[in-house]
Amino acid sequence: MSKTAGQAECISNQSVTQVGADTTLGVQKVCDQNSPARLTGVAGTTVIKASPGHLHTINIFKATTTVKVYDGPEATGELFAEIDGEKGSFLFDVEFGTNLTIVTTGDTVEGTVSYR
Repeated sequence: MSKTAGQAECISNQSVTQVGADTTLGVQKVCDQNSPARLTGVAGTTVIKASPGHLHTINIFKATTTVKVYDGPEATGELFAEIDGEKGSFLFDVEFGTNLTIVTTGDTVEGTVSYR
């Protein structure tokens, strides 16, 4: 089976299928699709997801900002990552147990977070 750009691959209880492909009744699909969130504007605290989940990547487009990543409702949770004034794409692929909270400081923020 080939997959075209932009298509997610799903695992079903029968076989690997493509999202949107015809399926038999009763087949359950589990997709590992990430959700995007934008980090733009002034620095501050943002709860990206208010329940347990998975952090895939953080992309920073401006190198004038510090990003701290917490597993908790605010900056009071467990700090599990810090990006200090670097731009780039940062791969995490880690689970968080409470909330995914991002705290940014410094200049205006430009970036994205990929999570599920």
